[in-house]
Amino acid sequence: MRHLVPTALLFIISVSTFGQNLKYSSDLERQAFEGYKSGNPDYIMMLVAASNGATDGDYNLTKAKIESLITALKPSKFEGYSSSKKIKKVFNLVQSDLLVKYQLENQFLEVFTSGKFNCVSSTAVYALLLDNFKIPYQIIEVPEHVYLVAQPDGQNIVMEGTDAQDGYMKLTEGVVKKQLGTLASMKVITEDELNSPDLGDILNDLYPSESIGLIQLVAIQYYNQSIYDYEAEKYLNAYENAVKANYLFSNPRYRAMAYLSIGDYLSFRNYEENNYGKYFAAFADMDTTKHHYEVVEAEFHQTCYSLLVENPNRNLLDSIYAEFDSISSAPLKENLDFRYNLSIAAYLTVSGYHKDARQSFVKALRHNTENTEALAAFCANILIGAETGHFPEVLDTLLKYEEMFPTLKNLNAWHDASANISLMYCYHQMGAGNVKNATLALAKFEDLMEAYPDIDVMNNNIGVTYCRVALNKYRSSKSGAQAIIKKGLVYAPGNPDLLRMQRVFSQ
Repeated sequence: MRHLVPTALLFIISVSTFGQNLKYSSDLERQAFEGYKSGNPDYIMMLVAASNGATDGDYNLTKAKIESLITALKPSKFEGYSSSKKIKKVFNLVQSDLLVKYQLENQFLEVFTSGKFNCVSSTAVYALLLDNFKIPYQIIEVPEHVYLVAQPDGQNIVMEGTDAQDGYMKLTEGVVKKQLGTLASMKVITEDELNSPDLGDILNDLYPSESIGLIQLVAIQYYNQSIYDYEAEKYLNAYENAVKANYLFSNPRYRAMAYLSIGDYLSFRNYEENNYGKYFAAFADMDTTKHHYEVVEAEFHQTCYSLLVENPNRNLLDSIYAEFDSISSAPLKENLDFRYNLSIAAYLTVSGYHKDARQSFVKALRHNTENTEALAAFCANILIGAETGHFPEVLDTLLKYEEMFPTLKNLNAWHDASANISLMYCYHQMGAGNVKNATLALAKFEDLMEAYPDIDVMNNNIGVTYCRVALNKYRSSKSGAQAIIKKGLVYAPGNPDLLRMQRVFSQ
C-alpha cells in the first residue's frame, strides 16, 4: 500500500505532539538546538547544523568567512556611510566575494564551501551581516521564495541575492508595481488586486510590519531539506527535518510535510527496521481527528495480520506494540490495545492455546464490548473451553462472563454457546452422578430455549442428554421420565433416540 496519508487530512494536523523528541544528525546540531532551547541561539551554528552531518569544522569555517566579510567592510569606515550606501556595500560584497552559482536545492553551508546558493541561504547571509551592523530588516516569505527588505531610517530596500542586477533596489511605487505585475503573472495575487486603487493595502500585505526573523529562516531551511529528502524517497530524514522545522516555528505546512513523510515510510511496512514502532507511535500521535484514528487503527490491524498470519513473528509485533505506551490519546491507545489483544487471541486460538486466547479476549473486550467480531469469537472460545473441561463450575463461569460483559446477552452466538454448554454440562454431570448440577444445567438450557426459540443446538445432543436424564429419573418415577422425554421432543422433534426411549417407557 502506498500513500498511507489521505491528502485531505494534511492541513488539519494538530500541533501538540510535534518536536517532543528531536533526532539529531550530528553533535553540532544537538549543540545548536540546546543553545536555542536555553535562550542563547547561535544562528550561524543553527544554519550550518541544518546541513545533515555538519561538523564543528564546518561551523568554524563558516564563522571565519563571515568574520572576514565583516572585516572587508571596514567597520570603522562603514559607520560613516549613508544608510543606502551601507546596504549597497553589503549587497555588492556578498555578490562578489561569496555567491557564485544559483542552486535550487541548497543549504546554507554550501554558500561557504562552494559558493552555491539559493534565496534562503543568500537571505541568511544578508541577515547575519545586517544584524552585525544593527541595521533593521524584514525577511519576506512568499510562495516558493524568500528575500530580505532592509529598513534603515524607515526606507525599504530589497536585497535579492538570486538577482545580481536588480537584487538591490529601493521600493519606489514603480518598482512595487513591477513586482506586483510579476506576482500577478505567478497568480500570487489576482488581476483585480493588481488593478485595485488600494495599493497601500497590498503593500502592507506584501511587506508586513511584523518581521520574520532568523529563526524562521532556519526553519525554512529545515523544511526545504525535508522536501529534498522526500523527493529522494528518504522519508525518515524528511520526517525528522520537518519536525525540526515545526519545532523552531510552528507551521501547518511543516506539520503536513512531517505527516506525509512518516505516512509514506510506514506504507512500505518494513517492520524489522530499527525503531519502526517508535515511528508508528509518532505517526499515531500526530493528529486527533476521527479520520486519522481510523487510518492508524486500520494500519495497525494490517500490521497484526502481517506479523501473526502472513509472516508470523510474535516477538516483533510485541516490540512494535510496546512503543504505543508513548501515545498521548487515551481513546486511541484503548482502540489499539483492543485490536492487539483481539489479534493475539485469534492467533492463540489457531495455535490451539485456547485458555491463553481467552485471557486475550477478556483484555480486548474490556476496551470494547460492542464489537460483534470479538464477542462472537469469545463465544466460540467459551464453547471450546467447556468441551475440553476448562470450567469445573461451568454455570458460574457463564454467569461471571455475563456480568463482566453484559452485551453478551444481546448476542445470538452467546445464547447458542450458553445453551450448548449447559446441555453438554448436564450430560457429563449426570453421567458422573452429580444429579444436582445436571438438573441446574438442564434448567438453564430450558430457560434459554424458552427465551430464545431460535437457538442453534444439534438435535442429537438434545436427544442423548434428555435420554440420560430420563434414564436417571426412571429409577424413581416412570411418569417423570416420560415427561422428560416429552420435553426433549419439544426441542428436538423427531429425534430417533428420544422416540426410541419414549417407546421403551410406554411399555
